[in-house]
This record gives sequence, structure tokens and C-alpha cells, in this order.
Amino acid sequence: MTSNYGFIQYLNGSSADAAVLDINGRRKAGLERLRVGYAKTKAGVDDIQGTITIITRGCYR
Repeated sequence: MTSNYGFIQYLNGSSADAAVLDINGRRKAGLERLRVGYAKTKAGVDDIQGTITIITRGCYR
């Protein structure tokens, strides 16, 4: 089975939260800081909300 991982970046007002999520949109590999203007991370992000930009990072088998 192939799983696709990538940075899921969603914008909320002036902040940008980034998490490494699986294809189901759940947190898989923790959070990373992303600098897009004013950026921050949240500790409990498990679901995708807001406007989504997917940046492909890799494919793991």
C-alpha cells in the first residue's frame, strides 16, 4: 500500500499553520514551523480546516 505525505498548509487570517499530514488529513509526523509571513504551529491539529495548499514532499511505501 502506498501512502502519500506532504505539507498541508492552511491559512487563517494572518497566521499560517503547517502540519505533516497523511492523505486522510490527520496528523502523522508532528508539526513543523513554516515561515509564510507570520507563521505559527498548533499542538493539536488533527483535521484540515480553512483554505488548503498542498505542497508535495514525497511518497513512501
